[in-house]
Amino acid sequence: MSEKTGARAAVYQKKFIAKPTYKGIVMVDISITFPQVDVWEKPHVSQRISSFYQDSAKKYYEYAAHELYEEAIKEYIFRMGQHFPFNAYNVVQTFEKPYNLAGLLSIYYDRYEYTGGAHGNTVRYADTWHLSSGRRLTLSDFFEDSSYKSVFFEYITAEIKRQIEAGNTYYFDDYVKNVFRYFDEENYYLTDTGFAIYYPLYSIAAYVQGIPVFIVPYEAFGRNLKKRLFE
Repeated sequence: MSEKTGARAAVYQKKFIAKPTYKGIVMVDISITFPQVDVWEKPHVSQRISSFYQDSAKKYYEYAAHELYEEAIKEYIFRMGQHFPFNAYNVVQTFEKPYNLAGLLSIYYDRYEYTGGAHGNTVRYADTWHLSSGRRLTLSDFFEDSSYKSVFFEYITAEIKRQIEAGNTYYFDDYVKNVFRYFDEENYYLTDTGFAIYYPLYSIAAYVQGIPVFIVPYEAFGRNLKKRLFE
């Protein structure tokens, strides 16, 4: 993908941090990091993208500081009554910008929540922006026709088979069915070498494997890829 033309953004880090307490005990440890985006000479685009992430982060913060806080207090009172230890709830959001070239910006962010038990849960979200217009791009926006889906499925299932045969990781036995079942066109972002397609925790592999991510090379799509988006 070309980097010779197109707008490019500067991405900065902002945070909401809090540790609300009850009777002097921290109930929820909150750390929400989100991007602020500055697109050169396009203040309306900068405002649109930055507001999108700030509004989302603010809602997540309010959920953690109010709804989860109240749940944590109930859990704390119950555990104290049973003489059980209490572990503070934990809410963490982090983000990455894997692609920022040729007028396109991809950002993904992970939200981790721990509310008791053996471990927490992480959910990933991703967005790809056309920096000249400030429009969020769908996966289909990159292709001339819908045949791109079969390329993703074939590549991902072949890669899983290769990893299993190499003994590098473990996937559920019905991974071929799950690759189709849990494929979500919103779960993608761009990288320097290809489209990153990711799957939710537990969907095609065990929790210990983390969020499965597959990089499908741009050249795998041949002429179906819309070059005008990148040049």
